Formats: sequence, C-alpha cells, structure tokens
Amino acid sequence: MDALLDVDVVLNTSVSEGLAAIVLEAWSAGKVIVARKNPGNCAVIKEGVTGLLFETPEECIAIVDRLLTDSEYRQRVETSSKEYITLQGLFTKERSLLETVMEFWRVL
Repeated sequence: MDALLDVDVVLNTSVSEGLAAIVLEAWSAGKVIVARKNPGNCAVIKEGVTGLLFETPEECIAIVDRLLTDSEYRQRVETSSKEYITLQGLFTKERSLLETVMEFWRVL
C-alpha cells in the first residue's frame, strides 16, 4: 500500500476480475484507477467518477497519457472519486462485510 503513495495512476489490466483489491487500495490511497472494462471492474468503478475504464490497449494509453499530461483532469477524477466513496460509505460497508465473513469463518 505504501508504494501507491509514490504513483500518479494505478492500472488494473486484468482481463477477468472479481473485486480487485487494487481498486480498493487505489481509492484508499487517493489515486486514480484505470482499469480494463470487465464485469468485476464495471461493478465497482463508476466511469469518470470513481475511475476510468478501457477496452483496448490504445484506449488505456490514451487515458493514461491524458492523466499524466493534464493535472487538472487527474485532480478532478481524484476528487470526484474521494467524494463519491466518502458519500457512499464504501469503505465502511466493505469493512463491515469483511468482519461478517471473518466471524462466519470463526464460527465454523
């Protein structure tokens, strides 16, 4: 997680994904997540609000290039992501779900 503090953009290029921990880690570190458009990523990333999605390598390159060359744009995406996640209480809900799962496994 500390390594994320030194980057500007986090990439998730997995072709297939459930709930990628890196997405949550990027949000937690206040970084923009750029992820391949697959069912797992699409379920949690709200396009242009909590991250950016791509289908082809060319789209990925164009998105990352814009984020690295347009600091105002990158800042807008970072800010909207933080605001949305805070407003939705996503980290609180995720923590609660994890605690429930862990308690379930302790009982077994």
